[in-house]
Amino acid sequence: MIHTFAPSSHAPTRPFCDSTTRLKHSLWNDICQQPTLAANRPHYAKRVSDSTTQLQQCIQNVLNVLNERAVVLTRCANFAAALRDATAMQELSPLSPLGYLREAAIYSEQGRQQAVIDISNEGLSVVDITDPGYSKLEEVKMVAMQRVTCRIDFIGQLPLDVVTDVLFPMLLGDDDGTLDGKKPCPYLDVSKRWLDRAIEAGGGGLHFNIASENTYDELIRFAQHTKAIHGTIHAGVGGLHFNVANQNAYAEVIRHAQHTKSIRIELYQQGNWLSELFHRANLCFLRELTIQGLDEYSTDADHLVSSLKSVGSTLTHLTFTTTSRMLMLQMIRLGRPGLPERPLRVADILINCPHLVMLHIDYPFDTDFSAIPLTKTWPQLTTLRMDYYNGVTLNGQFLAILKRFPSLKKLVLHRCIETQPMTMIQRYCPSMRDLQLRIKHTESSSSSSSPSSERFEQQHQEQWMRGHRGGLEKISISQDSRSGDAWMDMGKVLQQHHNTLVHLELSLDYAGNNDDDLFNLEFPCLKTLALQCHGSDNACFGWWIMGKAPFLEELSITTWAIASHPTVLDIIPPCTLRKLDINLLGIKEPTTIERYLNQFAQQKEWPSLKELKIHCDFDGDIPATIVASICSLKSLQHLAISSSRLTRLSGLDHFTKMLAEGCPLLLSLELKDNMPPSSHVIKPLKGLQHLRHLAFHMDCSDNYTDLWDAFRTLSQLKSIRLFSMRDRVNHKFIEYLKDQRPDIKVVTPR
Repeated sequence: MIHTFAPSSHAPTRPFCDSTTRLKHSLWNDICQQPTLAANRPHYAKRVSDSTTQLQQCIQNVLNVLNERAVVLTRCANFAAALRDATAMQELSPLSPLGYLREAAIYSEQGRQQAVIDISNEGLSVVDITDPGYSKLEEVKMVAMQRVTCRIDFIGQLPLDVVTDVLFPMLLGDDDGTLDGKKPCPYLDVSKRWLDRAIEAGGGGLHFNIASENTYDELIRFAQHTKAIHGTIHAGVGGLHFNVANQNAYAEVIRHAQHTKSIRIELYQQGNWLSELFHRANLCFLRELTIQGLDEYSTDADHLVSSLKSVGSTLTHLTFTTTSRMLMLQMIRLGRPGLPERPLRVADILINCPHLVMLHIDYPFDTDFSAIPLTKTWPQLTTLRMDYYNGVTLNGQFLAILKRFPSLKKLVLHRCIETQPMTMIQRYCPSMRDLQLRIKHTESSSSSSSPSSERFEQQHQEQWMRGHRGGLEKISISQDSRSGDAWMDMGKVLQQHHNTLVHLELSLDYAGNNDDDLFNLEFPCLKTLALQCHGSDNACFGWWIMGKAPFLEELSITTWAIASHPTVLDIIPPCTLRKLDINLLGIKEPTTIERYLNQFAQQKEWPSLKELKIHCDFDGDIPATIVASICSLKSLQHLAISSSRLTRLSGLDHFTKMLAEGCPLLLSLELKDNMPPSSHVIKPLKGLQHLRHLAFHMDCSDNYTDLWDAFRTLSQLKSIRLFSMRDRVNHKFIEYLKDQRPDIKVVTPR
């Protein structure tokens, strides 16, 4: 029979779910009810009653037909169509148990026991308790509840490497196994063995991602297993990983807090939710915490640092960063006076987190340690990065950093005012191997130091030169402006570390003359060298190093650096040089670079240069002499040219023709521009039989039809990379490529 809506005294009192909406909006529910007649006319009343009964029987027949079809569809495994029919049954008669029972049966066939329970609850909330179908719904729900509590523990039968390297990374959330901080993960509740294996798969703990203050329930639940937290919140390497999208989604983080090893918070600006999370969750295993999206104009830095007390005893890796969007806003605000700055106080962070091994701050920071006793140090810290775009380390603070962290292996300071402390690194941080500084222009740091401190530094340098064998392996030093004499302190650093340097990046002007102590230094371990200067007024500091590094493999240099001293062009490149990166921006006369490139082609031995990158901005066509110089590099395998008007040059097709003839071993070619190349540029590349990779510009608005035939001829290509403005990808072109050349891998901007 058809069930019309007539509330019963026996009806359950639980609130309606989705069925309530069906009851309110069901057309058939209203039509199938017996109408009330205003006039008492027995003959017409009987006719209305008979018509209503016939209508109910008609709908009941429709229900039966839909039910039978849903049964057949289920047996044919066409579950989507079967569910559609079950939903239609509920729409036709919301109070009938038939539609809910059919949907529950479909879910049961799929093994979706929780869905069976949910639809049973929905039906029980509206079906009359006296209806025979009510007891059937209760029975179906009870069976599903029994089944949902069953666990199949096959983990113990699988090889450990399969479980930890394949199974759990696939089951636990996203690609890196990060868990959602709010959504329950059923695999953690199967058994203790499953949980143990999940922790092992995460490297010894759980990893959560939390987006905001409402998304860390699961982190708190598994706090004692949490090893790292990253701010929207993401958990790091070595445990379960959770993704928390906002302040309402961290239930799972709380539930699995004891297993969580790392958390990443993608957006944290204000509020007390983070301290609440740390207080509620037993994050006794947390090792890594990353907090992103900080805004110096809304984030309460002091409160943020104070909240770290709850987890600071176990933290070893801590990162604070500003998102790119926030960085742009801050740069816009930079010219607005009166805005309060709330820096992160490094001393307070380390007091709250005394066992840190790594600290990275990309946010306004304060490196004042004057309030801390001089005897207080943090010997466990090995990596310190403070590289906020507008940060400054004031006078005396650079040296204080060296004294407070004696075990530092890597130090990044952007920016610092004084440079003399870098000459004292070996005394205070003998294990340091990586130093990266961006220097804010000041007057001479050496001349401003007191005579006593200078004598002390010289005594220390002599002592180190006599007995110490260690030294820096990587140095990256740049200065904001042309003027300044940071090069003087840098010269002393080179004297101390020239025997151990492997990577050296210098962006300093050189105002000295005939410094034989520097010019005669040898760099026996140097593999990578990058040289820049701010113009042609002064020479480039370090220009002579190219001739003193016999095993140099990679060189990055600007035309200004090459032209800064006449002797540079006389330095013969070492035969070990494999990679050359030249920046020609702003140079109208390319004679210097032509002469420099010709040196590689004129080497007596087989030319060693394998990779060449050129950044240029010519007003006209690529000069024929530069084309000839490039095409004379017979051993060249990788070539990349970037220019704002590269593909608009009339000589580019001639260049690719010469390239096919002069560089037969070329494997990779990248033409980075803001316009796509023409088919006349692409077709000559057919002659490069070894060419495997090609990169060029292609926007969504570009016409690509003339390139179709050109790519058909390049049968040797295996991959294509597309550049575009603001990541606007031409999807039609990509679809064409994949259709015509399924063997080619297409890489697009993300």
